[in-house]
Amino acid sequence: MKINILLFWFGRMWGEGRTYQKVAEHLAEMPDVGQVVCMLSPNPVNADSYSWPVEMKKVGQKLTLLSQNTCVVPVSSRPYRVRRWLNRFVEEHALPVYLRLRGYRKDNTILWLFPPHPYLEELVRKIPHDTFVAHIVDNFTKLKEDKWLCENAEAQYPVVHRDADVIITGSELNHRIFSDGRNNCYLFENAVDEDFLGGPSSLPCTAGSSPRLGYVGTISQRTDVDLLEWLARKRPEWSFLLAGRQEISVADHAMLNLPNVRYKGIIPYQELPQFIRSLDVCLMPHRKTEYSRSMSPLKIYQYLASGRPIVSTDIEGLSRLKEHVCIGKTYQEFEKSIDHVLSKDTIELSRRRIEAAKKETWDMRVKDMFSVVEKCFLKKQLSTGPLSGQVKENPTD
Repeated sequence: MKINILLFWFGRMWGEGRTYQKVAEHLAEMPDVGQVVCMLSPNPVNADSYSWPVEMKKVGQKLTLLSQNTCVVPVSSRPYRVRRWLNRFVEEHALPVYLRLRGYRKDNTILWLFPPHPYLEELVRKIPHDTFVAHIVDNFTKLKEDKWLCENAEAQYPVVHRDADVIITGSELNHRIFSDGRNNCYLFENAVDEDFLGGPSSLPCTAGSSPRLGYVGTISQRTDVDLLEWLARKRPEWSFLLAGRQEISVADHAMLNLPNVRYKGIIPYQELPQFIRSLDVCLMPHRKTEYSRSMSPLKIYQYLASGRPIVSTDIEGLSRLKEHVCIGKTYQEFEKSIDHVLSKDTIELSRRRIEAAKKETWDMRVKDMFSVVEKCFLKKQLSTGPLSGQVKENPTD
């Protein structure tokens, strides 16, 4: 029997290489998986418009993106009550009906949730499934700047800890928190696509050229933009390139007015490997906060795969890879670390970083994840499902 997976994430972005996307893509490649439906957040629909109950996009042979529309018939004309009732009815039943048509049943379905999610308890109740997997990437109870994420995480994490059949965590801190009293909590950090793996090489910069220092990732509260501005002012001979989505506006900082700083915007995911390989030094200027302690930095694996030297602040999530990263605990140490790698890095060190990244691919990581989830699924099938009562003979007994 093939296992079907229904995966939920609270956002609507796809194509940026986020953890949930990589997990969904690689689960769909597992031979024991029948199909994967990745459910994104509902689409807002104009109240005066007609729309289909769900929108679908097939992104792989066994992977479909799905999102419900918030309104299927206009509610601005008569009969108002009937129209509102119809919208509520469709919202309640569209997804279960769609899943039944696709062959999803309680005995062949894994519900894979990335909490917090606005409908977590409703989904667990409404969607027939055999196994409930909760995947904690970042600990949003530590993200006080985002009220919605923080409050929902505080409410839902205890539910997850109580009800999930398998808990997957993305950092050592999260694993310590969620494994309390549980033997089904596992640590799987982030990983890298093989497309990011480069060949060992010396630094791109040559004598007389300006070294290119780059930061790739979401620019948020955890990004020490003040450190980047301090470096750019102190070392005008260095070029600083920033790329990624903005959760805080870089325009609010005078740094962008400096001649040696450029903001490249959001670089398409498929173009990121080449961009990172064009850098001389990859930077991780993260602030050391309770929230950053709960994270497994995705970019560290992308940086490693490029072979380029890496300079980071002293943050969590680097313990297994510290031999490949230069750490700067202060602004001055961060600057000295950049000077050091620019003058001392070698092709051999580049090769070692790439070899380390080869052991951290998404293909390997998701296979390991699915292995522990499948074991739980099969164990439940043996005890309560159609396989219950069947005893597997062991010829050595």
